[in-house]
Amino acid sequence: MGETVQPASLSILGFEFYNPYASEKANSRRFFNWQFERATGALHGKSIPVDRYEDAAIANRLPLVTERPRIGILTLAVLLFGCLSSIFLSQLAFSQSRRFGQLTRYFAINAALIAPALAAFALDGFYDTHINTTVTLPFIRASLLRLSDLLPQNPWAAAAIALVPSLAMYFLLERQFARSEMPGLVAKGAL
Repeated sequence: MGETVQPASLSILGFEFYNPYASEKANSRRFFNWQFERATGALHGKSIPVDRYEDAAIANRLPLVTERPRIGILTLAVLLFGCLSSIFLSQLAFSQSRRFGQLTRYFAINAALIAPALAAFALDGFYDTHINTTVTLPFIRASLLRLSDLLPQNPWAAAAIALVPSLAMYFLLERQFARSEMPGLVAKGAL
């Protein structure tokens, strides 16, 4: 073919992102078709020519590669790990409240739970305002897709491997609960 294209790039936190399936008006129809087939292969798991894409989409809803069972398993595992990590961080902050004070405890809990969401919201707000695109959800989907490629095809084996970090966090949480100082029981008649 010998044709090339210089896709527009987007710099986010020092990383360059671009569309590897881009084509321009100066490119030939053959180049566009080649890029289209590459894009459908990445999006749906199989290459579909331009002239057959609409028929394929109508005949059977084309599943996205991000809808595969491994992605769902990995998504649930990441959410579980995130929830357990949030509980662990808040429990850790709570257990240190005597040493650092009540205000520090509340700040640590809120920072641990809210800071990642605020950072994603600010990042998306900036790029949505300036370039009319969001970056957090596509980044998460791309990361999950890359991670799912490392998992075995068998859903049960994928689930077992994906749950290992959550199990480790669960045992850390159990250990932290065992170390936590619980306030003493209220004496009878004190109220």
